[in-house]
Amino acid sequence: MARPALLFLVSLVLCLSLYVVSCESSLTEAVARPKPAPQCEASHAFCSSGVPAGIPPAPLGIDIFSVYLLRIPRGDAHSDCEDLDCHIIRPTLGFTSKLTNQSYTLAWYPLFGMWNSMVPHLPKKNNNSPVWCKQGAVCVSRTARGWRQPYITQISGDVFEQLMQWTQTVNKSNLDYGAWTVRTWHALNATMWFPVNDSATFVQRACQQLARFGAIINPGQTLKVTRPAIFSRKPQRLGTASQIFGPTGQPALAEKILRFYRDFQPNQSTWHKLLSSLDVLEDLLLRRSLYFYHEGNYWLLPPEFPFVHFITDYLTL
Repeated sequence: MARPALLFLVSLVLCLSLYVVSCESSLTEAVARPKPAPQCEASHAFCSSGVPAGIPPAPLGIDIFSVYLLRIPRGDAHSDCEDLDCHIIRPTLGFTSKLTNQSYTLAWYPLFGMWNSMVPHLPKKNNNSPVWCKQGAVCVSRTARGWRQPYITQISGDVFEQLMQWTQTVNKSNLDYGAWTVRTWHALNATMWFPVNDSATFVQRACQQLARFGAIINPGQTLKVTRPAIFSRKPQRLGTASQIFGPTGQPALAEKILRFYRDFQPNQSTWHKLLSSLDVLEDLLLRRSLYFYHEGNYWLLPPEFPFVHFITDYLTL
């Protein structure tokens, strides 16, 4: 392996306190959001600076809203973000009323914090299933600070109200927050194994909803987004949690999955972080295997060189 690639890989796994891999859910909004597990508690309240009831007062139908892209650090608009979450620059949608000059930001965040969206809670008994707290949710706040990007469209007050009602539907559905893209290592025509459901794809979905409500999106609008990518050959489905864990499961496979996620647990000592980093390197370089959780199923992912890197995607709005 070339030395620069090895150094990049070592640097990556030594940053376990910042990133951990888990597969993204599909974007189906029909599934109702289940009651969260008791372990799913964020260190700070979600969207504490958002508008009351999660939706602004209904505007006048004659009002006109300008719609534009924003790139904003979560910490600039929210006092309730975690350390990792505060420094992530996310694309969002901004709206400004012509009648009142009131601005709003529409953003997609992990409901239980960034760390909980990436790492499962491990059971006290080794044979039990991990608990995932990956759900995402929409936050509407009375602010539009950030780096303003191109103007997208103008909408009426009625369309703005329709979009706000749609966000309520999203927040009642079972959608996971995710940031990693998993694909083959090909510059052109790469196969994406799992969909991404991050802030950028939410902006894309919101613009699609605006178009369905009658808004005319400026032609040629694209959203540039940089994402961490996992490069892999075709994943192998291992089974559901009930098929792997528990008294009727597969104890050997269950132990391998728990050991894998144990390497990414927070609050490790410096010594344990080093040992965990070596374990991850062993999984990548020797075993050539990673484990992923996706839509209630666990998958075995055979990584391919260069394993992990940042890529740039362009999303059409």
